[in-house]
Formats: sequence, C-alpha cells, structure tokens
Amino acid sequence: VTTVVVLLSVISLGLMTVAASIGGGIHHPEILADPASPDAGSVFSISTAALAFFVNGPGHQWVWPTLESAHFVGMTIWFGVLLLANLRLMGWFERISFPALHRLLPWALLGFGVNEVSGMMFYLATPKGYTTNVMFYWKLIFLLLAAADLLYLTVWPAAWAVESGDETPLRERAIGALALCSFVAVMYCGRMLPFLGNAF
Repeated sequence: VTTVVVLLSVISLGLMTVAASIGGGIHHPEILADPASPDAGSVFSISTAALAFFVNGPGHQWVWPTLESAHFVGMTIWFGVLLLANLRLMGWFERISFPALHRLLPWALLGFGVNEVSGMMFYLATPKGYTTNVMFYWKLIFLLLAAADLLYLTVWPAAWAVESGDETPLRERAIGALALCSFVAVMYCGRMLPFLGNAF
C-alpha cells in the first residue's frame, strides 16, 4: 500500500506540475494591476503585486524581519527533529527507539510548513532576486532531498521497525547521512544567496 501511495503521489505531482505550467500561461490583467487601483480585483483576491507591497512596501518594514524570524524558527524546529531522527538512522543514540522519535515528527512537519509559507512570500515579493541566482536552484534541489527524507521517515515502515538497542541496516544509515548533508546544503545555499550571484 505504501508503494502504491508513493507512486500515485509522484504521478499526481507530475500532473499538478503540468497543470501549473498551463495555468502560468493564462494572463489575468485584473490581478496584475496596481493593488491601490479599483481594478486590482475583488476583496477576496490576493495579487502578486499586493503581496509584494505588503512585504516590501513603505510602512511595512516589520514584515520582512518577521518572516525571516519565522523562517529561521521553522528551520530550527525542522532541522532539530530530523537531526535526531537521522542520527539515529546512522547508528547513534541506540538506546532510543524509533517509535519514541515518531511523536516528534509532527513538529518537523510544522517547521517545514512555516519554512515553505515564509519562503514563498520571500519569492513572490522579490522573484528576480531568486530566479537570477543559481544558488536558489541548488537550494531547491537539496530541499527536495530533505523533504523526501521527511516523507521517508513519516510513511516508510522499515525505519520504525528498529527498536531500542538494535542496529540500523546499511540502507538506512546511507539515507540518514544523505539527509544530513542535504540539510546542511539547504542552509548553506540559503545563507549564500546574497553573496554568490549578487542577486540581492
């Protein structure tokens, strides 16, 4: 069942990517207008221009630092939980069973969600600062690997069969090491965005 769910999820992601690409070719001038103009859309619509104004507009100097703080807090929670889980995969903390670590994974999902929402707001506010920087694309690649590790720890049953005092198989050790390298690479690429490529 897990294999079927993962396969269908990959297919769904591919179809959603195609749909998003098609949707990206549709032009809606009414949502690209100046957010202050009456043609900017209804009160229920949020345009990219309005979001960019909210994040970077005059009088909103508090928004970007607040998003940065939320981004770092989310990253700390996410990385902290998965650091413990992946170190256990690599053979550390053998006295701790995986079921004991499982209860912490919702916190990792919460931190990941906070990171994604704040990161998307950064991107929508200053898209050229990211799309012109190669480090941003490397960050996305490593972020996908880190997210795949979170998915593996959440739904794959092999890791959770390891009880206290048991050694983890070689495959799980390799996955844990790759995940930790991916986490460090995500943080490095994110920190180097202003310095490598000079996009900001």
